[in-house]
Amino acid sequence: MFPLFPAIIRKGPWNMTERIEFETERLCLHQWKSADRLSSIDGLIALEVPKHDTLKSHQKGLKQQLFPSSGEVQK
Repeated sequence: MFPLFPAIIRKGPWNMTERIEFETERLCLHQWKSADRLSSIDGLIALEVPKHDTLKSHQKGLKQQLFPSSGEVQK
């Protein structure tokens, strides 16, 4: 597992405040990218829901044709 602020552990030309600001900006950017991915997945799911509902309705109709209710059964 990576440490939360790896730049603080490494020695570099920046002072502590600059390192923390850099890592905070990097983490925020990662969060924005993750949020964008999740939003696009939500959009794709929203597009598929009507198709799913239509297929479930069609399936229900096919089952009703295949297995008639007890009142429809002729002796």
